[in-house]
Amino acid sequence: GMYGMELPSRSGKQFFLTECNMLTHAGCFLNRQRATILRFFLGNGGYSLLWLNNKRRRLKVFIRDTYARAKRKLFGRR
Repeated sequence: GMYGMELPSRSGKQFFLTECNMLTHAGCFLNRQRATILRFFLGNGGYSLLWLNNKRRRLKVFIRDTYARAKRKLFGRR
């Protein structure tokens, strides 16, 4: 591209993970299908997947906030 960046290679695993991610995001906005998607995840042992995803997000936010706080302490605000 014009900025010297390249798109990542499209492997089967990456494609699958991307499509699953898009499906979960689409489920947030489709009111009728939200119940079906939740029933699928919760009925098939998917609660553990939702729980792990929640923990992953919390860790991500914790790391981001801790890093920003430490950076602010060391270098101050701009």
